[in-house]
Amino acid sequence: MNNLYFICPSCKVFIDAGYRWAYWTLEDAGVVARDQTVDPQKVFAAEEYWNPEKDDISKWLYDEVFPSVRAFLEEHGSHDVVFDEHDRFRDEGGVNWFLEWIQEGFLSDPLPRFF
Repeated sequence: MNNLYFICPSCKVFIDAGYRWAYWTLEDAGVVARDQTVDPQKVFAAEEYWNPEKDDISKWLYDEVFPSVRAFLEEHGSHDVVFDEHDRFRDEGGVNWFLEWIQEGFLSDPLPRFF
């Protein structure tokens, strides 16, 4: 399984959705679907996604992923955000996709547009 992202094609930014946690609690639960426009209100209402058991394993979600996702959806939620894998924007941009896109939030890569 590849990493899963919330992607704003309009702004050419993306954010880590929480890897397998996002798959199980959002995609598998039917809250989001790959390559489909995301309804931010449905994501905000997905109690299981936002409330994993608090332990050392979920610390990265609470400390890094959730604050970034919440801010991203609040800022880009009206821009037809989609939920998908890295290939969604890499294939669209061809060889130079990394020049046009920027990753925000958790585990962001310093892509050229960042600078």
